[in-house]
Amino acid sequence: MASVEIKSSKVQEYKNLGRYFYAELASGKHEITVAIAPDHVQVVLTSNAALRAWRTLGKTFRTMELAQAHYKTPEIRAMLAQAVDLNEASKLAESVARAALLEGACA
Repeated sequence: MASVEIKSSKVQEYKNLGRYFYAELASGKHEITVAIAPDHVQVVLTSNAALRAWRTLGKTFRTMELAQAHYKTPEIRAMLAQAVDLNEASKLAESVARAALLEGACA
């Protein structure tokens, strides 16, 4: 499996849109920014010529599975898998923090 560098990640709550998870990842010569939303996944290859020339917004997919099936490069697939893992870990951390707050409020 390709080595993946996590450049940054964050969670943003939008009042009308819900929870968005953002991650910037790098592997080999590839760099991507991934946005995982409740109803879609946005993938932007930040190191390709089309982005530099046209400033495109990347590709939007209904599910992460469709995004992973679209890309053939092992490095990009590894970065997408890492983004899923980071998103799940952040959801778990949020629920643990929420449970700790509720437990403290009940004590």
